[in-house]
Amino acid sequence: MKRIIFALFFILSLYSSFAEEIEEERIKIGFASFENKAIAVQKNRNYYQNGYAEIKFNLDVFLDMIQTGLVKTRRFDVIERTRLDAILEEQGLGVDGIIDKDQAAVTGKISGVDFLLMGTVTKCGFTEKPIKIKNFEQTVKTVEFAVDFKLVDVHTGKIVLADFVEVNDVSAASTKGSSYQSETTSENYIANVMRKASLQSSFLIANAIVPVQISAVSEKKVKINYGHGFMEADQIYKIFPNQNSEDSWDVGFDEVARIKIRTVAPAFSVGEIISGDTDLVTVGCSCLKITPDEEKEYKDKEKLERSQSLGRRFGY
Repeated sequence: MKRIIFALFFILSLYSSFAEEIEEERIKIGFASFENKAIAVQKNRNYYQNGYAEIKFNLDVFLDMIQTGLVKTRRFDVIERTRLDAILEEQGLGVDGIIDKDQAAVTGKISGVDFLLMGTVTKCGFTEKPIKIKNFEQTVKTVEFAVDFKLVDVHTGKIVLADFVEVNDVSAASTKGSSYQSETTSENYIANVMRKASLQSSFLIANAIVPVQISAVSEKKVKINYGHGFMEADQIYKIFPNQNSEDSWDVGFDEVARIKIRTVAPAFSVGEIISGDTDLVTVGCSCLKITPDEEKEYKDKEKLERSQSLGRRFGY
């Protein structure tokens, strides 16, 4: 009972301590320039490596998805291109005049904007990969999507992030052979792949400005400075030392612990330390979500442990 009361007290204290942080002025990100330059050529079935079958998609919808991810963090205000143009016009500026496209750096000063985001969709297309197994042939159709982006600090003119995201999703699979034939199709493959790319993009953008960190620690419970939008219950995160600590330079590259997200609030999350050295988990430690392969491995291990526990309970 004491543990339950303590846990409830800890969570309530996190909510109250974060109330003041939510009221802070939000960081303003202007969407300056985004282009669709996806290279997509009709694929020849016999030469799979030659290219992609073209997909038409709505760039504005993709940008809306990124904006949604950023706004849900309650840390950022997104300034759309039309609104940004109005702000620049009031100051006698224009996007072409303030951005050096070769360097993606800001050459002029802007009031009312903290960061400018520029990007290019570089890939959006289908690939097919036929696989023959004896008398059967299976064809898997995959949709691939990639976007490159740069984030510029308006106050300094420096590029704070230059990165890319590349994702894929199975859109259809068919199997044929003898008198047998089956096919499965995903109707929302374009939306699914764009959503994946937008979530990863918005996470990278947000993390470049306000890193994902631990902001409070109490025994095995930790508070993380992000909530809805990025964090989900049961996700696993690697914990790395505070880069501002007085530890030796190479310590920051070593994982010190892992946490599992237990509770997700609008502006923060609460996790539990599930492995590692709890003494090294301190305020300021950075958080990195485990890879999909690591996540699958962890879930498979959990499933096996539950199965073994159930077996011991019933004597088999």
